[in-house]
Amino acid sequence: MKSVSSNVLLVTEEQRFNGKWVKIRNRVTNIPPVGWIMEMEEGPMAGSKFFNIYHPNGDKTDVTIVGDFRSEQIPESQIEPAVRVFFEEMYKEDQVALKAFALKK
Repeated sequence: MKSVSSNVLLVTEEQRFNGKWVKIRNRVTNIPPVGWIMEMEEGPMAGSKFFNIYHPNGDKTDVTIVGDFRSEQIPESQIEPAVRVFFEEMYKEDQVALKAFALKK
């Protein structure tokens, strides 16, 4: 991770994609308390952008994701399923991280 400004990070990592390791680079702009924007700059979904919007719901928080997803490497008919898998993995990773964070408190 590299901080670009007080609310913008560049996140570079390698992820498995179709059985191969690929470099991913994303620009994340935090807009607290509303949410955050991710711009996918490098990788299979380069050129995609989405916004996570947080909504209070009692003692929980709902999340709405609005985005424009595209890929030069994934056929158009497979973009939506690929995006759903991406968000499912993010959700699983967040659950693990949040539980670990809660245990530290």
